Amino acid sequence: MPVQRLTRIALTLALFASALPLATAADSIPVRVHEIENQGAYNKRYSYFLVLLEHVLNASCEECVIEKVAFPLATSTRNAVHLQKGRIDVAWINTNPAREKLLRPVRIPIYKGLIGWRLLLAREGTANKLRNVANLEQLQTFWAGQGHDWPDTPILKSAGLQVRTSDSWEGIIHLLQQERIDYFPRGLNEIIYEAQTLRHQGIVIEHSLALHYPAAVYFYVAKDNQVLAQRLEAGFETIIKNGEFDRLFHHFFGADIREAHLETKRIIELKNPNLPPLTPLSRTELWFTPANVVTSNAVTSNAVTLKAGAAKAVASDTYSESLPEAVSAGPASAPPENAAPPEPQ
Repeated sequence: MPVQRLTRIALTLALFASALPLATAADSIPVRVHEIENQGAYNKRYSYFLVLLEHVLNASCEECVIEKVAFPLATSTRNAVHLQKGRIDVAWINTNPAREKLLRPVRIPIYKGLIGWRLLLAREGTANKLRNVANLEQLQTFWAGQGHDWPDTPILKSAGLQVRTSDSWEGIIHLLQQERIDYFPRGLNEIIYEAQTLRHQGIVIEHSLALHYPAAVYFYVAKDNQVLAQRLEAGFETIIKNGEFDRLFHHFFGADIREAHLETKRIIELKNPNLPPLTPLSRTELWFTPANVVTSNAVTSNAVTLKAGAAKAVASDTYSESLPEAVSAGPASAPPENAAPPEPQ
């Protein structure tokens, strides 16, 4: 075979081979999310959202690729604006009626309602007094602390509870230290770490009470992004049916739930006046209850392995063949500044 012809064939094969990665990239569908900087012990929460989104997309859109977009730490209101302006494609936000009018919710509660289960931080002396509280009416004689724009605040106030607010986690802790409030309700996935950081300041977890109200954090997309919304809904239904959703949830939050010992608590039920009417409360498989706590031995290795072909995040070390560690509390130091709203607002 002439040398010139061999050269032409070699060049053709080389060009074809070099074009393959470009074709693969062209076929991918980017799904942009807000990249959040290091938040210490709160990284677990962010990792859960990303890994859950990856599993949902892998179940319905194998060509979808998660891309992180760097923005400064933002409130959920700001993330909603990012969605509306097309800067990101998916955000995880606490739902309310106004938000559901502006954006397109994917109505699967990604926390399984865990956001609505609250234990109380209190000073040691006040914790002893709270131990005698038996009902809502008695709790109404104490003062709670909350963020002034946090979604929990109107829930507590609508129940007749006395609430003083601040604009930051640190500000609320200051109110607690100054005895201007008696307790600070915190999520099960937050309070263990926070109590460790505050133990030298005489602030402890009150061990007899828990508050509960229905609340949901959803994946949201822009109002007109029906294609992505439908992909997310289809993916969710798949991982609900095959058990992946439950396994992921218990992998990330099972230790926190078990350590909360809800079975020993007097649970005070509150209504959520801002819960939209289409919240899927009738789908009991979507909601955590103390009755379905999973023991540590019940979470199988399937919970910590990504399926082959799962969507990969761009420029991220969050994703690997195994899920990130879910139970490390980190050092006993104060939470990073601006890093502790109770949940996505």
